[in-house]
Amino acid sequence: GRHLVVEDLDGDAELLEGQRHLGADVGLGLDGRHEEVASRYAHFEFYGNKKSDTLIIAYGITSRVIAPLKTDFAIFRPIRIFPFLSDELRKRAKGFEHVVVVEANDGQYAMLVESELKREVIRIPLLGGRISLDDAKRDMSKKLGREVK
Repeated sequence: GRHLVVEDLDGDAELLEGQRHLGADVGLGLDGRHEEVASRYAHFEFYGNKKSDTLIIAYGITSRVIAPLKTDFAIFRPIRIFPFLSDELRKRAKGFEHVVVVEANDGQYAMLVESELKREVIRIPLLGGRISLDDAKRDMSKKLGREVK
């Protein structure tokens, strides 16, 4: 498989920033043709309470689990996650005090979002095979410092 980690000649591993240069530098096959095709399929949803101070980013099953939060939060749901939806996310994330990434792994997507937005995000990992709205709300409440209903 293809990895986001590159090892240099000294054996030191480093995580590359951003997927656009990743494709070019590491040879993931993201040449101009792939970028052009990907740009035609920049699929995502942006919905919910866009006047909220918090944007939730979630994809796949986690986006369906957190969908009931749309009355209190704005939601960005990338449908295509690679290549990263850089322009689309930056445009929609402007003006939000908090950006929360809810994902069913340990922060890999959140790390890419931080790299792209050049700011810290609140990470809500739903691990252990259990993906529940109650768990997401509990963790968001702790990290936002207010009750998420």
